Amino acid sequence: MRPEDILLQAAEIIQERGAVYGDFIHNLQLAANIAELRLGRPVHPYEVCIMMVSAKNARAFVTPDHADSHTDAAVYEIFAQVLAQDYATSEARNGVQVRFRSKDEQAPAKVTPIRPSRAAKKQDADLLAEIAKMTEILPAVAGGDQ
Repeated sequence: MRPEDILLQAAEIIQERGAVYGDFIHNLQLAANIAELRLGRPVHPYEVCIMMVSAKNARAFVTPDHADSHTDAAVYEIFAQVLAQDYATSEARNGVQVRFRSKDEQAPAKVTPIRPSRAAKKQDADLLAEIAKMTEILPAVAGGDQ
């Protein structure tokens, strides 16, 4: 397939998905809003595009002959290009330096282990006891204990 054909196919995908999901910027903003809730930090639609490209690249790595992964990655790269200037200026306004940070420069994630309450531990113990009872009963019900 020629590069021009792939770009035409990408344009068709953008039109088709737009008809189903609406304007891509609104859809990416919705995805960014959901990601903000999950990650606990602001997320720009540009970052959503970069993550989607990464996901499509991972799929392409596993199945390199599956053309859709490559084409979808190209579509998200196009969206990223549309949003790149807004991302760079919005991050600069917020005092964030937009650049790659090496692993050594990144702060480690702050992970607080979840400690179950006494009530949760009791519920777990009760559930495990019920499962143990069921595993004792199941062979008899299935006809294996005669």
